[in-house]
Amino acid sequence: MITIKGGNINSGVGATTRNARRGEESDFPPEDYMAFDQKLAAETALAASWQLNGKYMHVAPQTPSLGCEVESFLAGPGGLPAPLSAKFMEYFSNDNGYYEMAKFNMEFEIDPVPFSGRPFSEIHCALENNRVHSSRCADMIDAKVLLCGILPTLKHGHFTPDMITDRKHFRALERQLRRLNKDRPFHVKIGGGEGLEFQADNLSVEGAAASLQVHLGVDEPLSAAYYNASQLVSALTVGAAANSPFFMGKQLWDETRVPLFEQIMYERFVGRNAEHLSHGRRCDNVFGHGYLAKSAVELFRQNFTDMAAVLPVPRDSPPHEMKHLILHNRDILRWNRPVLGFMNGAPFLRIEHRAMPSGPTAADMAANMAFYAGLAHHFHKAFVGKTAATTAERMPFSAARDNFYRAARDGFNAEINWLGKECRLRDLILEKALSYAKRGLLMSGVEEDEADGWLGIIRARAESGQNGSTWQRRYVGKNGGGDSGLQNMAETYWQNQEEGAPVHTWKV
Repeated sequence: MITIKGGNINSGVGATTRNARRGEESDFPPEDYMAFDQKLAAETALAASWQLNGKYMHVAPQTPSLGCEVESFLAGPGGLPAPLSAKFMEYFSNDNGYYEMAKFNMEFEIDPVPFSGRPFSEIHCALENNRVHSSRCADMIDAKVLLCGILPTLKHGHFTPDMITDRKHFRALERQLRRLNKDRPFHVKIGGGEGLEFQADNLSVEGAAASLQVHLGVDEPLSAAYYNASQLVSALTVGAAANSPFFMGKQLWDETRVPLFEQIMYERFVGRNAEHLSHGRRCDNVFGHGYLAKSAVELFRQNFTDMAAVLPVPRDSPPHEMKHLILHNRDILRWNRPVLGFMNGAPFLRIEHRAMPSGPTAADMAANMAFYAGLAHHFHKAFVGKTAATTAERMPFSAARDNFYRAARDGFNAEINWLGKECRLRDLILEKALSYAKRGLLMSGVEEDEADGWLGIIRARAESGQNGSTWQRRYVGKNGGGDSGLQNMAETYWQNQEEGAPVHTWKV
């Protein structure tokens, strides 16, 4: 999603090819693009030199290196979207609350913790404290905070220009992105399930998708390995965590957030490699075109070459502060992306894993983080040294990418190609992936009972076959659908979310 906090732009969505930049088509004059490009070029070159000279900070187990951001929905009676984020923020005084593009969205940031000992229990506590506080604030405005990939009650009529958050940054951003979309409506076509095709004439539709964004700090020399591992395991994480089966009254993918988001991004990311598939249009730039060779810094260079700035606002800052590179990188929302930050003045890298949806509960999200972090830590070794070529041969990037879309569409029941063999995702998780994840957590210094406890939630979820998506489908199958059925389901979902038991225990 597109996020700001306290009036400062924190994140956006990006862009078109560098050759297509024309200042006369935007709110910004050509000289702003030129000045921004010059500063971005200098910072991109500096980031590469830091790589060559070993300037990035070493991320030790004791370093706060595991955190997350949680996107959410504000809902009123019947679970309908409530465009009340401005009022909500009057009560939510914590520094970790962020506005989003749509007035019915909020984002919450959870501070990073060391990736050792009992990190997921600590994160769960922070997530639960945030849930309690945000619920109290929502009570003050007769609303609820729902944690889900797509709010099931959203309808076409909810995506109107007045749903865009009333901040000048968002208004400018929306105008820019519409121009990049050639002032045409955003067109979405999703096959599978009951199928859906619609057009939206403004960017409030971007608020339909809410994710759990996991941040994993990594050493720069291993950053390509961790990035490649994150790409490899994205099918496992998105399938296990799927929580977005309904949109505009239709049953679609298990994780409908994936094709919805990509198609909203389409005109900004599209290139000659874009594909037309049965579900509509797919933007391979969102997932990527191949494994990285040596460093995640490669993607910063790719960003500069391929992606235009959406809001080219030159800053009066020296290159080593990296303000233009950081802003530009935040504009480019891949399912996995590198992020550059600073700790005690030293630059460091982290991988942001965006494949998983928000919700259903704090316990589910902590378990999802444990599953991803363990898998990434285990599989990064498969992309180090001579083993990297063998891994790429056994699991070509095209297979990892196709697995991701299959898992988003079919969840636990997805048939994927894992190391040259076809298998069902649910079986792979139970028979192998959970062991991989535990091994990765133990190698990172996570205590064994901590690993067993949180991965046990993933195991129970897979054994029952019930993640957030299948619970929603089962509830509607038993209790009825339509507008009233989805509203009842949203109310029940919120009650279960507030009680906090993991989704595999929920009754229908």
